[in-house]
Amino acid sequence: MKVTKEENEQCEINLTIELDDDDLAIYIKRAYQKVVQNIKIPGFRKGKAPQNVVEREVGRSTLIRESLDFLIPEVTTKAIEDNNITPYARPEVSIDEVEPFIISAIVPLKPTVTLGDYHSIRLEEERKEITNTDIDEVIQGYQTDSAPWEPVSRSIQEGDLVVMDLKGIVETTSEDNPDSSIPFIDQNDYEVIVDKANLVIPEFADSIIGMNQGEDKEFTLTFSDEVPEPEFAGKPANFSVSVKEIKERILPEVNDEFAKGIGEGYESLADLREDIKKQRTEALEQESIRNYNEQMIDEILKTTTIITPPLLVEREINASIENMTSSVSRQLGREISLEEYLSVMNKSEDDLKEEIRPQSIERLEKSLLLDQLIEEEKIEITDNEIDEEINRLAGDSPQAEQIKELFSSEETKVSLTNSLQIQKLMELLTSIGKGNIKEENESN
Repeated sequence: MKVTKEENEQCEINLTIELDDDDLAIYIKRAYQKVVQNIKIPGFRKGKAPQNVVEREVGRSTLIRESLDFLIPEVTTKAIEDNNITPYARPEVSIDEVEPFIISAIVPLKPTVTLGDYHSIRLEEERKEITNTDIDEVIQGYQTDSAPWEPVSRSIQEGDLVVMDLKGIVETTSEDNPDSSIPFIDQNDYEVIVDKANLVIPEFADSIIGMNQGEDKEFTLTFSDEVPEPEFAGKPANFSVSVKEIKERILPEVNDEFAKGIGEGYESLADLREDIKKQRTEALEQESIRNYNEQMIDEILKTTTIITPPLLVEREINASIENMTSSVSRQLGREISLEEYLSVMNKSEDDLKEEIRPQSIERLEKSLLLDQLIEEEKIEITDNEIDEEINRLAGDSPQAEQIKELFSSEETKVSLTNSLQIQKLMELLTSIGKGNIKEENESN
């Protein structure tokens, strides 16, 4: 086996591996042993034909093709080990020639992450205070949620619940199929609350306000560019609506009696407001921590130099595209191919890849940065810490034992360890960002 190695500046090694007849012989023999069991050759019992007869019958190239499943990984692994290469991820292998047999392998190495002086970064934490208006909004939510819907004999108004038969089709065009379209909803007795703030297309509310029970209507609206489903962004959608029932909420009066009916019940409206304030304060505290953590990582990333193997970037991009098509498939209730997805997006695969490349690189670089910071700060998790976290997650749940069993596998423990390491890291970075790290070190 002849191996040529070439390392580039992007943390990748390109291997060219050439096999001579002697190298191929062992793999061709294994392929023959597999093929001979499934082929009938006149004059021989099944599975008993000699290798030279089978090779003459099916062809040498067929036996080579049959051997690829084990030949390629075994040969690539041997070439990597013989050249003392430590791959960071699975190599990308391709066949260059069959006669002579030559394969190429791109081997990604560990990305280079050069940290800047992140210990000098200082950030102010933005904190929000809970106001009476915030509490009022939560109570209004409780008030709305507990309000019964009552049928009304009038036209649709803002805030009504409308039961309808609804069909929606997104129009799209592509070079391959200029008149293509894709249905995204087709449901009878579909319930819609006429609330512009919570509709994907706010204009949908305007289009049905004023309609009456038993009335049908067709109209066309356009998805905004910020729609959650990127494949629908900016696309026109044809709607067909048949109104079956109109209902309005009868809001209860907000008083002590109202408070007694919320959750497990409160003694008074004042108690309810106090509990809301406590819960919202805790939620804002967690939100503030998350925002601060994200800002710290963004600032550290600005001072960090990262060299990532292009192969890892491409895999991250492909994973993102796969997640997109899977998301659309779940929404449609059927599998959607990449070709169909691209048609709806009215983009080529290359265009889509370039569009999501910056986000994919950023996501990958942040992951690599976290790993490097954990290594730099020597953050370790003990078995006791893992056990404590598992017990915390299990809590007093009736399924506590099942939850503990779920976390008993090594794979799950590795994931939990990484989660705890990141948690410790973010606590450290918060101390750094607030300038408290020296005080903490001195107190230790």
